[in-house]
Amino acid sequence: MPFFNSPLPTPGTFSSPLPTPVPSPTPVPGPSEATQKALAYIAQRRGISPQELVVITDHPTVYPSLGRKFQVVTILDARPEGRFYSLLVDLDSGRIEEDLAAVRAAEERAYLDRYGKLEPALYRRLQEIDDDEALPVAIWVAGEPQHSQKDLFAAVAAQFPEAQAALSRSGKPWDVEDPELAARIKAEYNRLSAANTAVRIEPLVAHFRQQGIEVTIYGTLPSVTARLTKRQILEVAQRDGVGMIYLIKERGREETDVAIPTDLVPVVWDRGFDGSGVTIAILEDGNIDPNVTCLDISDIRNSPQGVQGHNTRVASVAACDHTTYRGVAPGATLLDAGFDSTGWPGMASQEEGVAALRWAVESPHTVPVVNISYGWEEDNDLHWTIVRSIIGLVTNSF
Repeated sequence: MPFFNSPLPTPGTFSSPLPTPVPSPTPVPGPSEATQKALAYIAQRRGISPQELVVITDHPTVYPSLGRKFQVVTILDARPEGRFYSLLVDLDSGRIEEDLAAVRAAEERAYLDRYGKLEPALYRRLQEIDDDEALPVAIWVAGEPQHSQKDLFAAVAAQFPEAQAALSRSGKPWDVEDPELAARIKAEYNRLSAANTAVRIEPLVAHFRQQGIEVTIYGTLPSVTARLTKRQILEVAQRDGVGMIYLIKERGREETDVAIPTDLVPVVWDRGFDGSGVTIAILEDGNIDPNVTCLDISDIRNSPQGVQGHNTRVASVAACDHTTYRGVAPGATLLDAGFDSTGWPGMASQEEGVAALRWAVESPHTVPVVNISYGWEEDNDLHWTIVRSIIGLVTNSF
């Protein structure tokens, strides 16, 4: 009898549920003017034929403290002995910077000269308020910890012989077979790490408490939060142990116009793939906001939780067709398979997760792509939810 009997059917010829891609009827756009300059620069400087060069990264970036806008271009010399070249092309002057580290260092110096230890949003807000008006801020503590992670791992390994073996095997002392022992080892590491951080932040915490200022600490994170007046913020910024001070009431903002190009998604679009003809199921607590006009939602599994922000943002990243804030697959249609997590906000049951998946992949929907930012298990074992879902997807029978 075989040691392991797979619950999955014996695989035969694989039939992809995705449509067979066809070449784009329109030619692939060529590189931008800035990228062409970068290609010519590398070809001339390195004596490489342009036909041997391949553009890997091509997206804009801004160094605000320097007041300079660049196109970031990474080029691969495709010959067997070739290498990568990363360049910045100034979008105003056309000047090419090959030393990216030097430009970043210049940006950091210009930033410190202008803002010091203040985040730009906080700096701007301080220009608008009186000395005694208070703001919620987070303070990142500077300096090196008293003990390194290597020291803490060694301390844990001294208490747990199994942790030493795990360290040698994978570099993680809690990488042991017994889950209870793994939890104990990790808890001890977290305790030591929190104590290590406490030593680092204690002078700042004591300073605030002496002044009657309520301060919040965050375990192993070398940071504290407090509500401080403008006068107190400027005074704290002068302390040696302070690295950076942030305003923590900033509103979230859209960033897909930056994130999508950075992840090279436009390269895929240029080759004729934008999700057109594909339906993506979004499995999350609650439902997608139906008033978001950039989304094409074909059907909704109504959730008692109603409209939720998280799955609306997930859906937008997946398939928004907004001119500026396009998602990864702007041509795709969405299926809103909302979870019912009544009584357990953000914690839908495993049974409910499978029920939503069934709704999405069984007739009449039969979607080929499912997005779910969710999890029920904390280990690497094969649990019921995963086995049940895989079998259902492979056999189309839940």
